[in-house]
Formats: sequence, C-alpha cells, structure tokens
Amino acid sequence: MDRWLQSGLATFASLMGAHPTPTDTPTDSDTTDVHAVVRRDRPRQHATKRLFHWNTKRWSQQPVTVQLATTPFAHGSLRQSYALVLPDDPHTQRYVAKKYLRPVSPRVYEDDIRMQQACQSIAEAFNASNPIEPVVFIDTWLLVTGLEGTEWYCVEPYIEGEFVKYNNNYGHVSQHVNPSPQAFSHFSHFYTNGTMLLVDIQGVGDKYTDPAIHTACGQGFGRTNLGPEGIARFFDTHECNIACKRLNLPPNPH
Repeated sequence: MDRWLQSGLATFASLMGAHPTPTDTPTDSDTTDVHAVVRRDRPRQHATKRLFHWNTKRWSQQPVTVQLATTPFAHGSLRQSYALVLPDDPHTQRYVAKKYLRPVSPRVYEDDIRMQQACQSIAEAFNASNPIEPVVFIDTWLLVTGLEGTEWYCVEPYIEGEFVKYNNNYGHVSQHVNPSPQAFSHFSHFYTNGTMLLVDIQGVGDKYTDPAIHTACGQGFGRTNLGPEGIARFFDTHECNIACKRLNLPPNPH
C-alpha cells in the first residue's frame, strides 16, 4: 500500500464533522448539448488550472483559457455542475465544472482532488490484481476564476453514456448487474488493511468519479466520511459477487 495512504490520513483533516450526509448524485439535468451552447455563446476568459501530483504530493498551476456556462445543467445535494469548454485543448474540449452549493474554503476543493487521486492509486492496485474488469477514476483538477481568484471549481472530463450510482456512503447498493463497483469497494477495505473503505462509487461503466471514503478512525475526507458506522453499513448490505471471488477477498469482516 502507498505509504502516503497509510500515514497521510492526518493530511486530510476533517473540515466538517463526520455525520450522515447525502452524497452528491445529480438529480436533474438539461439534455440539450450544453457544451455547444457554451462554445457558441460564452466569451473566453483567462483562468488558472491547478493540478495535484500524486507522486510528489505537490500542487502546480498554469494559465488556461476557458468558456464557462453561467447556469448549471445538473445539481446534486452538495454541488451543481456547469458545462465547461477548453477551446485551446487539442484533445478534450468538453468538461464538467462542479461547484459547491454553499460557500466552502478552497481547502475543501483541494481535498476533493486529493481524495480522487487516492482512489486512483487504489484502483491501480485493484487492476494489478487481475480483476474481471479494470476500473479507473477519471482525472480531476481545480479551476480558479474571478479577478481575485475567488471562484473555485472541481473539473473533470465530460463522459458520454449512462451515469449510474452503484453504491452510496450509507449502505445502499444499486441493483445494477455490473459486479466490479461492489468488488472494488470491498477490495479497498482489504487493500488498506481495514483502515479505509471507498464507497459512493458512481460513473459511466467502470469510469468512476466523486467517491467518498470512510476511515476506521473516522477522521479526514470531509463530511461524507461516516467512519466505522459507514464501514459497517457497507458490509451489512454487501454480498460478495463473482468479482470479489475472483480476487479471493475475505468474507464480510463484520
């Protein structure tokens, strides 16, 4: 296990108390091509792109030109999503910029990016274990806009396809037939020696985003970390499937 994952929980000091909090699932969306509208109607603006580098645990930043919608096309219980276009990006031009509904400090946005990359590291270990299907957490970064850098967004590529929430942070399990998401959550607990459990697995196919992490100590990773109670809730409803058995994961520890 990555040494930073093992010892770095304190880095993610909890900014808000851990208690049952609904996780961020889109509840409404506009089915029009919002990115085409943004590309046509919104002016270009200069902003800052902030990247977290997992290997060095440091941030870097660079200027970026963006076209950003003024109206969200989807919202959840915690954040709302805006269409974002990077007109000068030769590879991916369509992105989603996610902003908290209530004002939060920049540290909350930074912790979201760190958490996504922690999940990427565990996903790499999962994929190295010869699963039925590999999984991936999509790359995310921070966008800072405004004359004084006061507007913050978590940014990820826009993914085509059906968005599915496979489980949440309080024991709910989707009836979706894909076995990999539940096996990945189970694997995360095994891989981290019971110190973490990755939940709120959601995305398109096995491309995931917006996870939540429970920790055995109940510290770090924000309000969606429900600590031992969240871990117990997962295993109360988890039934090992073919993907769990492929990895020889131990049975329910609770």
